[in-house]
Amino acid sequence: MAFRMDMMNATNPPEQPPVWELAAYPKVVGIKQLKKALQAGRVLRVFLAKDADPQLTGELCRLCSRQGVPVAWVATMAGLGKACAIDVGAAAAAALHP
Repeated sequence: MAFRMDMMNATNPPEQPPVWELAAYPKVVGIKQLKKALQAGRVLRVFLAKDADPQLTGELCRLCSRQGVPVAWVATMAGLGKACAIDVGAAAAAALHP
């Protein structure tokens, strides 16, 4: 189901992505490392930045869908980088199974 503004109300705000998982679990940052972790079956959840290149994020979304891995969207690459405790932006990151 696509998100629509008319579905949102004050009592049910949209759920925030669980970026705390990036601090609580082992993680990988970056598209190449994330692809390797997906192929190895080690990924718990993928985080993608909404402002990242859609060609890159689209490919990752398809991989996640095929493997049944949930995807959470983060507003910006800078925000995702901060959640990963790095000083630069990140297009993609993943929380790994412990």
